[in-house]
Amino acid sequence: MSAASWILFAICALAALAFVGYLYRRRETPGKGRPLLAGLRVSALVLLLLLLFDPRLPAGPASRGQRTTQVLLDGSLSMLLPGGSGGTRWDAAVRAAADAADGSSVLLFGTTPRPVAPDSLAALKPGMAASRLLPALQAASEAGVRRVTVITDGGLEDAPQVAGWLPRLGLELDLRTVDDAAANRALTEVDAPA
Repeated sequence: MSAASWILFAICALAALAFVGYLYRRRETPGKGRPLLAGLRVSALVLLLLLLFDPRLPAGPASRGQRTTQVLLDGSLSMLLPGGSGGTRWDAAVRAAADAADGSSVLLFGTTPRPVAPDSLAALKPGMAASRLLPALQAASEAGVRRVTVITDGGLEDAPQVAGWLPRLGLELDLRTVDDAAANRALTEVDAPA
């Protein structure tokens, strides 16, 4: 939230305080516990204003003791294709992910993201039917990560959506391809005479 939005929020909160103060001094009947009831009403109105303004408070991951970099590894079936170094793309990606992860967990993405320990990557085989990066980026952003290293073969299905969402997520993206993506050729439309 910008500074102008915070100022507008403060003005609205003060107006709510003045309105409740007026109600409890002039309109409500005198009785025991009026200050408590006025405080509860002001609190409810300020919480409602917070819901309307929807502030995003900066909470740096370093201040909470969390890591600032997350490694995302493509777990789609295309990673089983042969790579340029003699093995599969998966073998090269596992080596690159283990080097980049530096002991922390790796987020395997495809259809749904899931965390995996880097030492157990060699025992896994990719088996996800899709290669969607956006859900993994959203999960990393919600965890407070600011920089992601994506290791993939380049065959991402949601690349246009990722490009649109990346500024909103506030992530710095380091994309590492282990091999050229497989050629994706298909007929999308056919126009033939009757």
